[in-house]
Amino acid sequence: MKKALLLIILMAGIYACGGKKEVSDINPDVPFPADSDLVYYQAQYDSGLQQFWGDIKAISSAFLNNSQYVGRGISFKDLRIVSEGLFTGYVEVNMGDTCLVLKLIRKNQKLGKRCIWQVVDAREVPCRE
Repeated sequence: MKKALLLIILMAGIYACGGKKEVSDINPDVPFPADSDLVYYQAQYDSGLQQFWGDIKAISSAFLNNSQYVGRGISFKDLRIVSEGLFTGYVEVNMGDTCLVLKLIRKNQKLGKRCIWQVVDAREVPCRE
């Protein structure tokens, strides 16, 4: 009887523990700006009031200032444009021990270079030398 009770308690403990936790790849900070705000910021860019929305490095910096990475002491000189195409770009952010790779896109491809950038992915990777 005691062995059965001990076994039940042990199994309940294992079940409650849950085992290995799953790590989510979902980043709550992306997309930046949010899809619901794209029309507003596109209008601000088109009117000439906020021209930085067209600069890939400026948008990357704004993303860092409004995300979970704000307290890491990252400056503008830590950003490096890896590639910048017409509709897709990559920016690498040196954070000391790791690097953050940002993927940016221009969603409204009909506007071409007049479309604002949007951060759609942010991944921490080991830095390359």
